[in-house]
Amino acid sequence: MVIRKLTDGLILFILAFLTMGLLSCSSSVDSSPDPGILRIMLQSDPGDTTIVIQPDTIRVSDGDVFAAAIFQGQAYQDSLFAVLYPDLRSTKQTDVTYNIIQRQSGEYGNMMIFETQIPPQQYNKIRFGIKGNSLSFRGFGAIPVELSPDATPFVTLEGEFEVKENRVTEIDLRIQPFKSLTRYKDKYLMYPQIEIADVINY
Repeated sequence: MVIRKLTDGLILFILAFLTMGLLSCSSSVDSSPDPGILRIMLQSDPGDTTIVIQPDTIRVSDGDVFAAAIFQGQAYQDSLFAVLYPDLRSTKQTDVTYNIIQRQSGEYGNMMIFETQIPPQQYNKIRFGIKGNSLSFRGFGAIPVELSPDATPFVTLEGEFEVKENRVTEIDLRIQPFKSLTRYKDKYLMYPQIEIADVINY
């Protein structure tokens, strides 16, 4: 009887020791962090408002159109990248055409071109495609815009930014719409002139 009690006690001690050991050990599987949101805005440079269409100098006004398609956005950390979508409801990359000289209250409008949930971490560049389609001003018919044969449709903008868990990082881009164009015969060739104007964390 005494031996059985000693045996039962020893078993209970061993079980208690093992339980405490398991509870004190940290799991080798860590929970994944929640994503953050990367939002990319595009606005035309407020100082770039005129274009020469011989013999006239045209100043942009309400109703004028510079149609440009934007596509295939990516946010990079060195060679690794996250895919960017036009908005949070999108599930695939699509070409979206914007009027990049659209006016709001007499000023160039601010357009959201990408908004996507991506892993929270440091990034060091963004990349996306942009191709001009056409220009249209009052008093003129539509003028074709094409990518220059010696230019790539992809713009790469380098700069450190951080996307934090459950937070929004906004990158404001500025494009010079008319300084990006060169007249060639009866059309314009586009060399996109774009820079990062600001990075804001919400």
